[in-house]
Amino acid sequence: MKSDSASKIALVTGAGRGIGRAIARQLVQAGVTVYVNDINAEAVRDVVHELIAAEGKAFPAAADIANAAEVTALFAIIAARTGRLDMLVNNAAISHPAALSEISDDDWQAVLSVNLSGAFYCCRAAFPLMQTHGGRIINLSSVSAYTGKVLSNNAAYIAAKAGLDGLTRALSREGAPLGIAVNSVAPGIVETDIHAHLSAEQRALLPSLIPTDRLATAEEVAEVVCFLATAASSQLTGQIIHVNGGMYFA
Repeated sequence: MKSDSASKIALVTGAGRGIGRAIARQLVQAGVTVYVNDINAEAVRDVVHELIAAEGKAFPAAADIANAAEVTALFAIIAARTGRLDMLVNNAAISHPAALSEISDDDWQAVLSVNLSGAFYCCRAAFPLMQTHGGRIINLSSVSAYTGKVLSNNAAYIAAKAGLDGLTRALSREGAPLGIAVNSVAPGIVETDIHAHLSAEQRALLPSLIPTDRLATAEEVAEVVCFLATAASSQLTGQIIHVNGGMYFA
């Protein structure tokens, strides 16, 4: 990846922890300059310091991607500094597990605003920065968009991720004539701190839900995302790449 990614510019949303942080780390290792986005400004600073300490190039990009005005301002900064964007990774997501009868209007809107509208705002802002030279957009979906289930009732999250894959397919058609590839990566259960609230007994049951009998690592998901960001994936667009240990087929 190093040879065709050096001097490239990327924005990774939700990069303050977990999968997003792993993606930012791998992109920087490949020579990509990464704008690190998260709503948590302190987490952004920590990641940027880590990446720079590893002799990478990274810049803080704290913003709430659910806010269209903040997204516009963020992309204006990137445009002013670089005049281009080569890679956009829409990873930021939130979740409010609840049964249908218990989902509040506010929680429903919050999940869709971050997981779907936020990605839309970023894609809309990225296209003008990519259309003169092409680019790669990778959306982080979920196996739940295909199975209709996660570890608990979570209709808002599932609906948003399914919508994100629809957005991927629609934008892949718009982007293709401009050299912009748009793909999704759909992880299953990944070993991150998102499961920290589970009891030891609940965590012990997780591998049994996966045909490969183990959780994916954030780094494994990041490797697939980084592949989609390279020229090696130039004929891939509008695709949903499943990285879930076979859960989709279980």
